[in-house]
Amino acid sequence: FATKSGQPYTVTFLLSGNGACGPTVKTMSIIAARQFTTFTWDISNGNDAQHGVWLPESWVFKAHGPNTILQFKSKDSPGNCGPVVAAISVTPS
Repeated sequence: FATKSGQPYTVTFLLSGNGACGPTVKTMSIIAARQFTTFTWDISNGNDAQHGVWLPESWVFKAHGPNTILQFKSKDSPGNCGPVVAAISVTPS
């Protein structure tokens, strides 16, 4: 997506986990403009997307050019039942 170099941007999203299989603690990284952060989600006791449990999350990064690639990457292996994200938005901070 288009960005302005040096401008901070806020990524907001809803986070949950796929409770259909392990691991119990889901781990994911968000990557943009050579920066990253990690989020975790514990699906214990039905704390998962299948039961409608979501938490709003946010992260700020600074753009380094006119375009930025935003990645949500599961760190779970195998990757069949990892973290779940929804309602993703990116706005200038």
